[in-house]
Amino acid sequence: NAGCNIMNGGFEIADGAFTASRLASTMMACEQPLMDQDMWVSEFLSSSPTIALAGSTLTLTGDGVTITLDEIEPAALVGTTWTVTGTLATEAISSVPMDSSASITIADDGSLAVNTGCNTGGGSVEITDTTLVFGPITSTLIACEPEVAALEASVLAVLKGEVAYVITGDTLSLRSGEGADAIGLDLTATP
Repeated sequence: NAGCNIMNGGFEIADGAFTASRLASTMMACEQPLMDQDMWVSEFLSSSPTIALAGSTLTLTGDGVTITLDEIEPAALVGTTWTVTGTLATEAISSVPMDSSASITIADDGSLAVNTGCNTGGGSVEITDTTLVFGPITSTLIACEPEVAALEASVLAVLKGEVAYVITGDTLSLRSGEGADAIGLDLTATP
């Protein structure tokens, strides 16, 4: 994440050089300085910078620029408000419509609060080490604009039954199904 869109893709580390080519990216429109920053980071990662790891600090160096990254401690699954940053369907990640915010919060008692971007509601969730099992979700029934209604449908489709989850730093990934039928949500811990 370079400040606007989320990029992902394969990478290779060989002879101390890091190369990430053909990065896929969400297509959220941001102010021009952030769009330029996204482009710069993508080009930098594709330029084969050198890579070094010292403890929990990762350093990428190339073209007179050094980027230093520190490991983020994993956010707590329970008690954290997780804001949706992308939806996965048909093997593609889509960004959230501008001026929309969807989120989930899991409480200690196994209850779930959901904001779909338009409606709010809740339900229950059972937690294991690798899965979340969502019970039925009830919500308000406000009519939404088409883009927000699509976001709501994506959120509610993922929050059904058993869903795999992974927390990496302040990012939560929820995935259900396999291959082309996989659906999911990418979420970020909200401070």
